Amino acid sequence: MEKVSKNFILPEFVSKDIYEKFGSNSLWFIDSRIIESCQKLRDNLGIPLTINNWYYGGDRQESGLRLPGMKNYSQYSQHSFGRAVDIISDDMTAEEMRKHIFLNPSEYPHIRAIESKVNWLHIDCRNTNTKAFMLFDPK
Repeated sequence: MEKVSKNFILPEFVSKDIYEKFGSNSLWFIDSRIIESCQKLRDNLGIPLTINNWYYGGDRQESGLRLPGMKNYSQYSQHSFGRAVDIISDDMTAEEMRKHIFLNPSEYPHIRAIESKVNWLHIDCRNTNTKAFMLFDPK
């Protein structure tokens, strides 16, 4: 399986359908900054992080890239541009992960936006023209 970083493989960032259609070329659709940010978070926290887990027999496959026809697709979502992921962990809550990122901004130069009030960690690398994190409410 194609590793895209020390701890992540490509299917963790795309759905089964996308991976079956494009294989290793699925990487074309994923911003390298989001992969780098996920790996940095994994390194710093020292715990397993789950994005998509369909490759391992799980049911998550829309936590990375989302394209038209997918249940959670939204035209202007950063997921639609390959610049966002939703992360869960059995070892840390989403709020604990958010707090870690906010307390260590220099460790995450590509993370620009973080979703609040959800039980997963949404991070994305959209252009905000600022070095500050944008915290947004899903509503």
